[in-house]
Amino acid sequence: MHLLRIGCVNADLLGFMVMEWCATQETTEISPVDLATIVTHESVPYWKYMRHRSSKVAVLQQATEERHIVEREKILDDIAHSAEYPWARLAHLDIPKFFSDMFESLLGAVWVDSGSLERCKEIVERIGILPYLRRILSDNVDIRHPKNKLGELAGKYDRRVKYETEVRIEAGVKDLFCRVLVGGKVIVEVDGGVNPEEVATKAAHQAYHLLLCRENESSNEMIE
Repeated sequence: MHLLRIGCVNADLLGFMVMEWCATQETTEISPVDLATIVTHESVPYWKYMRHRSSKVAVLQQATEERHIVEREKILDDIAHSAEYPWARLAHLDIPKFFSDMFESLLGAVWVDSGSLERCKEIVERIGILPYLRRILSDNVDIRHPKNKLGELAGKYDRRVKYETEVRIEAGVKDLFCRVLVGGKVIVEVDGGVNPEEVATKAAHQAYHLLLCRENESSNEMIE
């Protein structure tokens, strides 16, 4: 139950689903040519109804929207088909917490106005949380975080996992790197993270699958 709760209500997933959640906006115009009525329908993400006067928030919204456009199809495919929870992809979006806060506030408002758990359930269903929860359960999706999975695998052999994250500047370009060491030995090194947590999650994911492959190839004994 604890893993299911973490998997379904963490800020990264809620933030992503808020970005996917849209309303249909109807616009009516009068044609300047023949005065005919023109009705158009546009899909508008709910998060764009967020009101603020902060230039910093506006910059964060724009940057998040750009990352979302690039990554959304991969994440949607993972949610629909992957046997593993998309921790690394969601972390790569680096969605500010005020996106998930918006959904929590809306859900709270529905509860205050209606006092009905059924109405709240309808909102959780519409945004996509309950459909994903049902797929997690029916398809036995692995929702463990990559760091936890790597720690469990290394623990079988009494080895410690260490993450070393650093910023490097190459050809004038700043990049974030993370090395994963298991038992003092470097297993993988990855780059391209938008923040330390994302690059460490991505590194843990790669290290886990590499060591799991080695374990399977060596009759359940991790290769030295």
